[in-house]
Amino acid sequence: QLGASFIFTVGARFKEQASDTTSAWQQIPHFKHESFEKFCESSPRGAVWVAIEMGSGSVPLQDFVHPPRAVYFLGSEDNGLNRPIVEAC
Repeated sequence: QLGASFIFTVGARFKEQASDTTSAWQQIPHFKHESFEKFCESSPRGAVWVAIEMGSGSVPLQDFVHPPRAVYFLGSEDNGLNRPIVEAC
């Protein structure tokens, strides 16, 4: 789980899969949100939002100073993160 305290998904594309060899959903809480707006309503208080995305202006992950309490947003492999999420971070 790489130190994660919970997993959240936004939208309905997530499915439990055989490729999840650690069965992460059984080890740590998994919160499902219908939309980014719904996530925003229940986001962990005081946590910094961090968008993980490749693009101009991005900081290489090895150079990034990770905050002690953060929510990391990872986009889908085919479309990446939506612009409103990147802008919110």
